[in-house]
Amino acid sequence: MQAYAAFTQLPRDGASGQGGAGTGGAAPDLPPLDAQSAKQEAQRIFGLARQVLEEHNQWLHKKQQDEAARRERGELLRVAASDGQATQVTLNFQLPGGAKATHTLETNATGFDIYSKAYELVSRKEVPFTITVSGPTSGTGAQISKQVDEAAFGTSLSSLSMQPGCSYNVVIAQGR
Repeated sequence: MQAYAAFTQLPRDGASGQGGAGTGGAAPDLPPLDAQSAKQEAQRIFGLARQVLEEHNQWLHKKQQDEAARRERGELLRVAASDGQATQVTLNFQLPGGAKATHTLETNATGFDIYSKAYELVSRKEVPFTITVSGPTSGTGAQISKQVDEAAFGTSLSSLSMQPGCSYNVVIAQGR
């Protein structure tokens, strides 16, 4: 039996030929409702709804377990990667006008992270600026002096020869 079959039996409005309540003023002549089949259909629908809710709860539980396992693996990787050693570099920003600021970044941060921090620190954001990183000023590592520009945006600090545990000068120069 089709779900909409009962609607085809609705009385038609004599004037317009349209069916529906409120169009002709007379009460519609509806077929008698089979209570047993209606009850069975309602039980079937509620059974499906319960099944969907149970499957959703199982999915949520599995998702939470997966997220917890992922966090635990991430923590283990960070501990294993650090091996008790430093994983950050200290950047001593020297701003136009003589102001200074210090910021630390992970060695897996990129040149874009240096640029973003420099942009955050400069007061005249509309004026172009250049960034030069040199050092280390503390810690042991090979001496570097590098221009940080768009070419270095996707390059990690370790790939820019910055060593964890070391400090570097970051000079920001701006035109007038």
